[in-house]
Order: sequence, then structure tokens, then C-alpha cells
Amino acid sequence: MEKYTTLYDVLIIGAGPSGSNAAISYKNLNPNLKVGLIDKSIFPRDKSCGDAIGPGVISALKRFNNQHILDNEPQVVSTTLYGPENIGIQNYIPEVKNKEDSIVYVIPRIDLDNRILNLAKDLDVDVFEGYSFVSFEKDSDNKLVVEIKNGDNITKLGTKILVGADGANSRVRKQLNVNTNSDWHKAIAIR
Repeated sequence: MEKYTTLYDVLIIGAGPSGSNAAISYKNLNPNLKVGLIDKSIFPRDKSCGDAIGPGVISALKRFNNQHILDNEPQVVSTTLYGPENIGIQNYIPEVKNKEDSIVYVIPRIDLDNRILNLAKDLDVDVFEGYSFVSFEKDSDNKLVVEIKNGDNITKLGTKILVGADGANSRVRKQLNVNTNSDWHKAIAIR
């Protein structure tokens, strides 16, 4: 495989919440790191995956100092699930000891994912939108050469660390021959 055009300290495949937060974490750890994010979509993009932001996600956003992306969003206090013949079941969000752990928001993924990606961009993370991950291999200097594609254009980037944050059907995981999670470790989202 031929040489790369640019060398990164970290390249992350997938610019959703996990990938963008990984990029933000690396830049918070060391602002001088050269970090790149690669995603096949162009943001803002929608994704059919639950829009509920529960206590676990809120806790993670606090750890990454990103909680302000929830500013001006209304808190959810109840949910209603409708079934056949428009019959609805209403459920209130239960309060727990620590009131902060009872907070829930609903933010469409088109908005939430774009907000988190923009935080990464604000930290000078290089973002390659509309690029698909093709493959990677080690070069003679022990760096990874990552091949990405936009239409017919192939780009080769070098990196010291490659992070696969490209979802349940990860192409990075496939190239590494790592098995997918069993169905017991997957969830279904309802929008």
C-alpha cells in the first residue's frame, strides 16, 4: 500500500455520538493531538435510532463537559405508547433518590449528533464527511495507512491509533475479524 497524504495521531471511523465524543476526549486530553473523524454521511444527518436521552447519556455528556448541548431542551416527564385502535398507555418518568438521575430529554438524532460533531469541529478536529472507510494496513514504519473513499476519489491517511466507532455493522471490526455482538447485547429503538 502506498504512503499516506497526512499523518494523524488518532483517526476515528464514525462521527456519531461515540466517535465525536472520542475525538473531543482526545483533544481535551491533549489539544495538540492531530485528530480526524471520518463518516460516510454528510451532517446534519438523521438516524433511526432512539431520540431519548436518558440519565446514562446525560452523565456521559457531563464527563465530556458537553452537557450544554441540552440547554433550552424541555425535560420529558411522561411518555405515551399508542397501539392498535389508537389506545395509549401513559407512563410517568419515575423519580429516584438523586433527582438528576430522573431527567430525560428527547432530541432528534439529526440535531443531537450534529451538535456533538460541531463541538469536535470547534476543537480543530479534521472531519471527512461523505467518506466511507475502505480498509487499513500497517506500513513499514508501524503506522496504519487508512484508505477512505468519496465517490471515485480514494484518500490515504496515516495514523498511530485507529478507533472504530462505526456502529453495529462496523467495517473496522469486520476487517479485524472480530465477531459482532450477540443479539442479547443489542437493543431496538422506538421513535
